[in-house]
Parts: sequence; C-alpha cells; structure tokens
Amino acid sequence: MSGEIFISYRRDDSAGTAGRLYDRLIRTFPPEKVFMDVDASMHGLDFVRVLNDHIAACDAVAVVIGPDWVSAVTAAGKRRIEDPLDFVRMEVAAALNRDIAVVPVLVDGAQMPSESELPEDLKSLPRRHAVEIRNTRFRDDADLLVAALAQRVGLKSRRARRWPRYAAVIGGAAAAAAAAIFFWNPLGLDHLIKRDVAGADAL
Repeated sequence: MSGEIFISYRRDDSAGTAGRLYDRLIRTFPPEKVFMDVDASMHGLDFVRVLNDHIAACDAVAVVIGPDWVSAVTAAGKRRIEDPLDFVRMEVAAALNRDIAVVPVLVDGAQMPSESELPEDLKSLPRRHAVEIRNTRFRDDADLLVAALAQRVGLKSRRARRWPRYAAVIGGAAAAAAAAIFFWNPLGLDHLIKRDVAGADAL
C-alpha cells in the first residue's frame, strides 16, 4: 500500500469545505500523502493520463459532494457530470474502475446522487458508504472520515507515530530521575537495602 489519499471535489460546489477537509487530513496524515488540485500540474501534459496516474497511486479517494455536485452545468447548459472529460467524472470513474476505496463525503447538506442521475461509469458510487460532514459538527464528523480513510489506506496517524518517540523520551527522563535519586542518597543503594532488611528482621 502506498497510503496515499486523493481528494476529488468540484470547485464551484464545495471548494471551501474541501480545503477545510484537506487541512484536517494533513494534521493526521503526512502532507505528501494527501493530494488535491491535481489539475494545477497538468500544463502541457495529457491530463487524462496524469489523472489516471494520480488515482492509480492512491489507496483511497474522498469524493467531496456538495449540493451542486451532480447538477452543475457548463456554459452551454449541459450537466458537467455527463461530459466524459469533466475532471470530477474522470477522477471518480478512474477510482471506481480500479476498485480503489472510494468514500463519498456529503457536505453542506448534500444528498447522495441516485444511480439514475449518474452516467454509466459512476453508477456504482451510490453503493459506497458515505460520510456526512456537517458544519455544526465539523470536528467530530471529520474525525469519522479520518478514521475511515486510515482503515482503508493502512496509515497510522502522525500523532500515533509520535508515541514511540515520546515513550523513549519519557523512559529516558524516568531513568535520569532514578539515577539522580540514587546519587543524592549519601549512603547509596546498599544502605537502603540494609535498612529494609533490618526492618523486616524487626517484625
């Protein structure tokens, strides 16, 4: 497992909440393992190949779905989700096609789209278990998303990885404290042992 997470979202639908989720995820997972706004690196490249390469490198895709995710339209009035070259459609379709863990993230009161609203290559999306992120309970809901992603990508949180280092520091401090107590006692450890033995004999 690479342990990488890809955030798919529609900018004019949920950019603010997606950015907030990104900030929450990189507090837990290594920042270099969380990808967002991949289209910024596509200048001069085959964007279909770039998207597929990025999705292929990931173990989980969080699909951020806002109120207008499925109904957003082009200047010509056509639903974007029906366009085979729509970035969001390409990202989600690539993940579903590769059987990567896909987690729909419903934000800003959005509902899960029905199969009838989706093109053929996205029809399995509603069958994926979704996580709802509410603004009034953002921290708790985001924690549920973090737990779901961690289980799917097999990554330990950055906080969890700190424990061995903290344990070593605490263990070293305890040893130093014990040594200080020993050397502070002018009669040494031998005196303490003799005193305990003498107390036992008196009983």
